[in-house]
Amino acid sequence: IPKGYAADQIADLLRTYGIEHMWIALGSEAVTYGKPSKNNAWQMAIHPHVASLVDAELQITIELVNKAVAVSSKKGKNPSNSGCIIDPSTGCPAQHTLLAAVVVSQDCGTADAYATAMMVRGLAFSQELLAQQEDLAAFLIYEDDHGAPVFYASPSLHMRQSNHTITLQTAQKSS
Repeated sequence: IPKGYAADQIADLLRTYGIEHMWIALGSEAVTYGKPSKNNAWQMAIHPHVASLVDAELQITIELVNKAVAVSSKKGKNPSNSGCIIDPSTGCPAQHTLLAAVVVSQDCGTADAYATAMMVRGLAFSQELLAQQEDLAAFLIYEDDHGAPVFYASPSLHMRQSNHTITLQTAQKSS
């Protein structure tokens, strides 16, 4: 959560200096304001560290305007290699089928916190949470019963898929 919070603080500081168009990225957390040009959104390539499990050629891009995004993922199939995602109820690495959570919110600290919580609690928790939180959007990668990768995009996140490319677009509100 510190990188998401730090990205928000940097963006807030730049906004006090009158900067209206920016993209602040710290690792897999980013916050955007304004647009890079008149009619475009900021585009961020997402690398959820599960490419070897899904498809090494898979490219995921998200388009953002006045939004923040955070990515949390397992580092591989081996549960002992789940990175820093620890289930607090067991003290062991989280064990479930959710491989990665890409969360979009109004601020990066919130997106980072929810992405981490989803990776701790798993798919069912994540989908239930998304149904309750209208201001959140998420793209989830998980394994089905046969170990094949499955993609889920919450209703407010539009997903276009062709060949080895997935493009995610958030619903844009003026602000």
